Amino acid sequence: RTTAILRTSNHTQRYNHTDHTDNHTDKQPDKVSDTDAADIQSIFAYGTLRDDDDVSNQPWTKPFIESAVSCQDAWLGGYKLYMTPGGYPHAVKCSADDSATPLKGRLITFPVSIIQSKVSMADSIEGVSEPSKESIYGYSRIPVKVMLTDAKLHPAAQTRQTWAYVKTKADDGAFEIAEGDYVHHMREASTHSSAVSPGSKSGSGSSTI
Repeated sequence: RTTAILRTSNHTQRYNHTDHTDNHTDKQPDKVSDTDAADIQSIFAYGTLRDDDDVSNQPWTKPFIESAVSCQDAWLGGYKLYMTPGGYPHAVKCSADDSATPLKGRLITFPVSIIQSKVSMADSIEGVSEPSKESIYGYSRIPVKVMLTDAKLHPAAQTRQTWAYVKTKADDGAFEIAEGDYVHHMREASTHSSAVSPGSKSGSGSSTI
């Protein structure tokens, strides 16, 4: 049994679950079919599950990325990035005519032998009980296609099928991160906080900004 971390807006809970190790353009790209979804070996992480998140100090980041075979930059079109006052980012679907900046995140790929256990871990963190069904925190895990290069610089960007956790609307009180990059935003906020408050701990947490 593995202990995963279940997030809430105000505190962190521990949730026990059994691992499963069975082998098994700027606009949002075409929807991934159910057949293709069965072969997905990666998760698109745009917030505190990113392997390069060195600012939030969340307890689930390191256990989640352990044993990944690769972690690379990726972009998701068709969504805006929001963050709650408590410091949790979430992706929200844009309208078809919205030209929002693609979300930047990390495509984290796992071996076939452990991808299901990693998906189960991420599901428990986001409160998801089954794919495509909204969780108690408003997240749904859906298959998407992400771009492996920035489409603004490389229009013919290579795409990859992956899982992503998204919401249909922003949380109450959440604000938009216009640049679409959670880690960059948090690093900038941490630097600014240190500059205006000498002696404060840089990057000492992100429950508030």
